[in-house]
Amino acid sequence: MGSEGELGKKQTDKLAKLMVSKRVKACAKKVVYLHHHPFDPELFHHLKDAPALGRAIRGNRVDLLLFGHNHDGLVWNEEWGIPRCYDAGTSTGKNKEKPARVRVIDILGEPAD
Repeated sequence: MGSEGELGKKQTDKLAKLMVSKRVKACAKKVVYLHHHPFDPELFHHLKDAPALGRAIRGNRVDLLLFGHNHDGLVWNEEWGIPRCYDAGTSTGKNKEKPARVRVIDILGEPAD
């Protein structure tokens, strides 16, 4: 089994309004953080209303989008025009296949390749 997520119309509508507000437009950096994967349509892992999230933030400068579930590294950079889109990676070192790791993100520099 898996775990699907959903933001809901109330939250995506509120986010869309925030994105065009003077307060948010004045921010030096904009970071959006959510639990479920907004790009990968894999059943039981994805964000069910990802298109609504995309409509809420697309066209408004977002510098960094952080999310979980899949551990693909940098393959999602530039989606929806967002230069940095990072999954959570693994933090548990499950089955000792990979060591646990920590990702340090410098939002003032340029994205890594």
